[in-house]
Amino acid sequence: DTRIPTGCFELRLRKEGGMNRAYSSRFPDMHKGMLWVIGVPGFEWVYIHIGNDEDDTQGCILVGDDPASITRDAFVSQSTQAYKRIYPGIANALEQGEGVTLSVRDYA
Repeated sequence: DTRIPTGCFELRLRKEGGMNRAYSSRFPDMHKGMLWVIGVPGFEWVYIHIGNDEDDTQGCILVGDDPASITRDAFVSQSTQAYKRIYPGIANALEQGEGVTLSVRDYA
C-alpha cells in the first residue's frame, strides 16, 4: 500500500524531526541529516533508513546487505551494516551540493 512508484526522485538531507534526532544520537560520528526522498506522490517524509520488515517502514526505503533475504518474507537483513556503508558517500555528496537522485524500478 505504501510502496514508492517507479520514477526518479531527488535526495536531500533533512535535519529536522524525530528520526533525525534519533539517528544523530545513534550515529554521532557520521550523521548529517536523514536521507530524504523528495517528490514521492502522496507522501512527504520518505527516508532511506535502517529496518528489517514492514513494521519498520511506512513507505520508506529500507537498506540491507543480504540479497538472499529479499526472498524470505520481505525481510531485510544486515540493515545497519548497509546503512553505515552507503550513508557517508550520499550525505557527503549532498553536503557538497551535488545533485543526487534515486531511481526506482518495478521488477514485478
